Amino acid sequence: MSQRFVEAIRNELGDNEVRALAADKVASPCLLMLLNVEAELEMADEHGSLMDRVTVGAVSASLDQDTKSIDPSDYLGTLFRDPTSSHLLETVLSRASAKPFALIWNTYLQGKLPRLAIHPVGNFVVAKALERADVNQLAIAYEELQDVWEKMITTSRTGVLRAAVDRSVALRTSEQGATEAAFSALNLASDEDKKYLVPCMLSLKRLSVFISSKSAQPSSSSTHENKRKIDNEPSTQSSIQGSLLLQSLLKLSSPHNQPVIDSLEALDSSELIKIAHNATSSRVLDVLLDSETVPIKVKRSFVQSFIGNYHLLVDDRIGSRVGDRCFAFADTYLKEKIARSLIPQEQTLAGSYYGKFFSRNLNLYLLKRRPDEWKTFQSNKKAENHSSSTTNANDAKNDSKNIPSAELADPSVFKKKRKRETRVKDEIDELFDSSHNNKKSKSHKVAAVDSSATVKVAKEPSGDTLMDKGLKDIFDAIRAAPKTDHNKVKGRVKH
Repeated sequence: MSQRFVEAIRNELGDNEVRALAADKVASPCLLMLLNVEAELEMADEHGSLMDRVTVGAVSASLDQDTKSIDPSDYLGTLFRDPTSSHLLETVLSRASAKPFALIWNTYLQGKLPRLAIHPVGNFVVAKALERADVNQLAIAYEELQDVWEKMITTSRTGVLRAAVDRSVALRTSEQGATEAAFSALNLASDEDKKYLVPCMLSLKRLSVFISSKSAQPSSSSTHENKRKIDNEPSTQSSIQGSLLLQSLLKLSSPHNQPVIDSLEALDSSELIKIAHNATSSRVLDVLLDSETVPIKVKRSFVQSFIGNYHLLVDDRIGSRVGDRCFAFADTYLKEKIARSLIPQEQTLAGSYYGKFFSRNLNLYLLKRRPDEWKTFQSNKKAENHSSSTTNANDAKNDSKNIPSAELADPSVFKKKRKRETRVKDEIDELFDSSHNNKKSKSHKVAAVDSSATVKVAKEPSGDTLMDKGLKDIFDAIRAAPKTDHNKVKGRVKH
């Protein structure tokens, strides 16, 4: 059905009519949907396809193996800067096959990246193109954009920088260029300046601006209320864009992610706790513990850096989550060090709204009375968590292999079923399940009784059938009787 619909649109509309749809606020999303359907049906790489018309013949040119470049079109150039049609161009760049994409890159992007990367609309298109750039295209992008990274931070348009870093992570290439791009964006030149990478990136400010704004922060003698007011100001809040960039930089292979690690280690404990208490910046610490490219030694050092301040870390809604992750990562020896450092703060944790949950996980009472049993308990608990996570991963793989074809065709059905099956049942669920089973058993019993009654009726002697036949004869005789008596009764009533 969808194929016939796309073919009908192709036959009914001309080239210029299809291109005119791109600038219309109503028709452009419809054309975008048709391009996705066409690409899904593998009909896009054909002469005269909708994608061929939108790209002004780029698909047709790609069918010729000798074609290395195409003539630029003013129409396609305007799509980069139009707020409505730029979404359509993003779809074209993400759904086009390799050869048409290479032609579009060479004609419309290469050599024009600096202007498009800082454009209010064009930067989104460039970011989408970088998501599928190859090794050579990514290297060219880093070379062309080296002078505009700083402008991206100034204008808060960091999508291109993040897309370039993510592509370096995926391809494991140009990773040094990704690190240098981050330094250039924040104007970090010397080794001393590079220690400010994390705070500058989180606030999304260049070094000079960050240092000048830091002087506005409260001194140690300021009141708690004044600190809270200044912390809530936009100048000191962590930005989502900066947090995402740091997370991408941490996923680079070693030693290219070392500058982020060095910057985190250069922070004092109060600044590190402040990062852990923020819902946005704490995600950077999560990636530090989860990333496979961060050495185990660095992760252990990070967990140890909070020793002596864990009671301050977990006395917060977000910080308690970070504390739980640190404790879960630690081995038994490191867990004992963390727990013993918190024995003097046991009453403080018990009185904290969030810290008391972390204290229950520590089980300090058992540690003080029976340390060997505490160590055994913690080691067994970590082994169980590791085995359960491995089992869940294997079960997920097996379930994906055993999915019926009908459920693969409709993923929404599969998601609903899996949600019901994997959810942990509580007392109410068990109560409903038992009542449901009772209803089923009752219905089976009623059905059995009905069936047995039917059998008994069928086995009764045939006397009832004879009686029914006699009654039928009587009723037939009554119906056949004349109605003269009715008239006589009426006459007697008249006298």
